Amino acid sequence: MKQSTRYDGIVLEYLEKPHCTVFIVSDDELFKKNLRTTLNKTLGLKYDVLEAYDSTAAVIKPLKARLDHGYPVLIFVEGLLRGKLTTDFITTLKAQHPEAKIIALVGEGRREDVAYLYEVGANNVIAKPASVNNIIEKMAFTIRPQGKLTEIVHLTKRLLAAKQYDKVLPLCEKILKIKPGSPTGLMLKGDAFLGLGKRERALQAYLEAHENAKLFIEPLKRLAAFYHGADDDMYLQYMKKLDRLSPLHAERKRDIGEAHLAKGDMSTAEKYFDQAIECATREASAIIENMAESIAQRVQGRSPHLAEKYLSKMLDAKKGHWGRADLVTFNKLGIALKLQGKWEEAIENYRKALKIAPDDEGLYYNIGVAYFEGGRLQEAVNSFARALKINPELHKGNDRVAFNLANVFYRAGGVTRAEQYLKDALEANPNNQQAKQLLDQVLRRS
Repeated sequence: MKQSTRYDGIVLEYLEKPHCTVFIVSDDELFKKNLRTTLNKTLGLKYDVLEAYDSTAAVIKPLKARLDHGYPVLIFVEGLLRGKLTTDFITTLKAQHPEAKIIALVGEGRREDVAYLYEVGANNVIAKPASVNNIIEKMAFTIRPQGKLTEIVHLTKRLLAAKQYDKVLPLCEKILKIKPGSPTGLMLKGDAFLGLGKRERALQAYLEAHENAKLFIEPLKRLAAFYHGADDDMYLQYMKKLDRLSPLHAERKRDIGEAHLAKGDMSTAEKYFDQAIECATREASAIIENMAESIAQRVQGRSPHLAEKYLSKMLDAKKGHWGRADLVTFNKLGIALKLQGKWEEAIENYRKALKIAPDDEGLYYNIGVAYFEGGRLQEAVNSFARALKINPELHKGNDRVAFNLANVFYRAGGVTRAEQYLKDALEANPNNQQAKQLLDQVLRRS
């Protein structure tokens, strides 16, 4: 009871500050009622400080107004609200207002979300159903994590940021004296040794931090970063440990996939890339698009099949909302399809793009190239003619485009036209051997 009273005092001192507000974003009426009872009856607040909202969109304006004025704020937010994760809201809020005190809520059956919520910026997580004492304790730890130890940790982090590594090490020892085996103290010690170039001692500190808190994510992050670029197998080992502890981190799954890709293990890479997309799907279509794009960039040039898969996912995420900005993606997808000999699918892809840009000469040119690669010469000629009608100078300054135009028209019997395009190709690049050889053939036929 004495301990609970101490926590009550910490919470009351904070909530009784002028303009203090407690926000809750939840559709759980029982928890909202429980929280209001905790504030008004258990803690005995003389006035109502609680504001309840049913969506993250609704809370943004009043919350920002308080934070911008520097008023004290405590935010309770469901980790999952109406079937959608609120991690994007938490991440953005924490990035814009690092001082924001956020307590995330998770229901039964959602325990796997806890680690991820801490990673994206929640100061604390309450697993529901929660007792009144549990709510008060979590609020107290969020408002005032720890006394003297916290002050030393903050000072140590500031010195680390200033690269004053020699001053950091004595403070780490002080932390470890107050709290023996402290993972935070050991990690900071490792960071200092790393800054001093003492990698073996840094590794020893990180490993000890991990041994003292096997379910704590931060030491594993340090170990993964330590091995990144130095030992691919150890890097993967710790990345996969992180993935098991926090399985909803899409970027980490993507990075694991990329590590397997670098090892030539395409099937495992694809498995993790798929999982990255699944995780991102839980967030929002915009995140899916960004994730698919980042994966597509990594596989482009190394695996046309995977490039096709993730560029398609990127476009599917925006289906019905395509704009001219998506033409680059359509063109990349077309290239990936053509590299696999799928010229018909490439044409179908470009025709979809024509719906958003019906007068884009580049799309007609790409359709012409695909037709030519598929052995459909007359269709290639027609497409090139359409492209040149829109922009007669389509090929100027680009020897590759000029050569492709010349090659198609020459094979279709347009010798004079081919000659001009070849001369344009050589003007753009005098060293283009293909253009030189074809021009010799053309001139012999003239």
